[in-house]
Order: sequence, then C-alpha cells, then structure tokens
Amino acid sequence: MPARDPFSQSDLPRINAALTSFSARDRALILTVLHTGFRARELGAMTIGHVLADDGLIRTTLALERRHLKHGRGAYREKIRTRTVPLAPNARAALEAYIMQRRVLGTADAAAPLFLSRKNSGLSPWQINLIVHRLAIAAGCDPNRFYGSHSLRKTFAHAVHRAGGRDLAVTRVALGHHSILMTQRYIRVGQDEADAAILAIGSSMAAA
Repeated sequence: MPARDPFSQSDLPRINAALTSFSARDRALILTVLHTGFRARELGAMTIGHVLADDGLIRTTLALERRHLKHGRGAYREKIRTRTVPLAPNARAALEAYIMQRRVLGTADAAAPLFLSRKNSGLSPWQINLIVHRLAIAAGCDPNRFYGSHSLRKTFAHAVHRAGGRDLAVTRVALGHHSILMTQRYIRVGQDEADAAILAIGSSMAAA
C-alpha cells in the first residue's frame, strides 16, 4: 500500500532537487499534485482542456467537475461540488513546459488526457503512484516504504494547514472535504509541536 504519511518539510528540498532529473510529464504531474492536492484517480480524469485555456495559455485555476471527484457519482454525489484550486506559478510553469512538448508531438488536443502513458492513454492511479515512489527513492526517502500520490496530497494538506494559521476549516475547503472529521485524519501533530505550544502558553501566562 502507498505510504499515508506526508513528506516532511526537510524532505521537500530533496524532492525538488530530484525532480529536475525527471521528465517534463512527471515534473508537471508531481507539482500539480503537490500544489493542488488532487487524488491520483482525479488526475487521471484531467484533460488538456482542464489546464489550457482557449487563448493557448495555462489557466490560473484548475477546476475538476463533480463527476470526476471522489464520491461524485456515488451516494454522496449531491454533497460533492466541482473543486477549483488556484495553480501556483511553478506548477503552471511545469505544465506549460509539458504541454509545449505535447504540441510538438501533436497530442495536445483539448480532449486528450492531460497525463499520457507511453500507450497514449491516461495514466492509471497505480502508474501515478509508481512515479511518486520513484521520486521519493531518488530523493533519498525510506526505501523500505512505498510512497504514493496520497503522500503528496497530505503534504499539500499540511502546507495549507500551516499557511492558513492551522485553521482546519480552511484546510477542509482546500482539500475539498465534505466533513472536517476527514480533514482531521490528514493532519498529524507531533509531540515537538505540542510541547512548543504548551511552553508558549506557559510563557504567556507568566507574562500575564
């Protein structure tokens, strides 16, 4: 099973360094997940038209229709809405470089899968997980674990949680979760962080 833990902040410089030796497709894929938190199956549903606007420029947001999202066709479909996420500049740049290659190859039709396999079909979730795992090993992560796209999704969740002032409500919206209880399962607080918070409270109480 793919690892469920996020990459640590100390892992990220190595992840970014290792990514420079990967293909344009794989760089675009990794950075899209890392900066949007979309799931592997959702990535497989994306087309060129999801990221390329009519004017030929990369969109500033990435929107995926309800039917492609988790539970979007299931019993909870009425509670699921289209998920729209702003694209970070480095993710947009990686997508632009990849789509330029696709244009040269003549495979950049708007309806074509965004992330193509060697057989010119959309990448499967398992193929996406293998790409993430190869990157993790190249970056020097634990070779005895199997890392997958969910590791990147959780890394995204933790980054949003920190940037949003550790507000679970903000993180829930960013992840597209219906329930904040699911969001809580994504965020793990370490003992060091808890200890620092306790000491901070102690200092404030002493000052009062």
